[in-house]
Amino acid sequence: MNKYIIVLIGFSLLLNSCKAIDSLTQFTMEYDQVATINATIPIPIGLLNIPTPKITTNSESKFQSEDTHKDLVEQAILKTLELEITSPTNGDFNFLESIKVYISAADLDEILIASLINIPEGLKVIELNSEGQNLEAYIKKDEISLRVETVTDEILTRDYDLKIHSEFFIDAKILGI
Repeated sequence: MNKYIIVLIGFSLLLNSCKAIDSLTQFTMEYDQVATINATIPIPIGLLNIPTPKITTNSESKFQSEDTHKDLVEQAILKTLELEITSPTNGDFNFLESIKVYISAADLDEILIASLINIPEGLKVIELNSEGQNLEAYIKKDEISLRVETVTDEILTRDYDLKIHSEFFIDAKILGI
């Protein structure tokens, strides 16, 4: 009986050690970007596409600072995608009915990564729901692009400037194994 307890304790210690080692290769990569939703006059209410500037990922330097390499990355999951109105200062997202954000990169298809339908009234900051797919191929690229697709239910008489904040959970192989 004592042998079983010792084996069980040993297995438990090994499992906890693996989790501790695994956490050493897990980290978050954050990106901030700006975009503008242009006034819709004379455009009617409806679908608007908002292209954003390309984002330089700096993934090589980020991976290096985390003691890993892009070839060792197994998983990159969007955890947070938050939009904040920076101008006008009294602006809110009441004009939006829904929003979708797509990601693209060289030699990779554009895919939906986050969305929000039925946006609550009076919010200056919204957090979109992540689609949860593995985006490691995109994060490994030198540049990525986001495209914001909105459906408006009001005519905008002025431009709205947005700050887009995203956080990706990264999981890399431990020492290449």
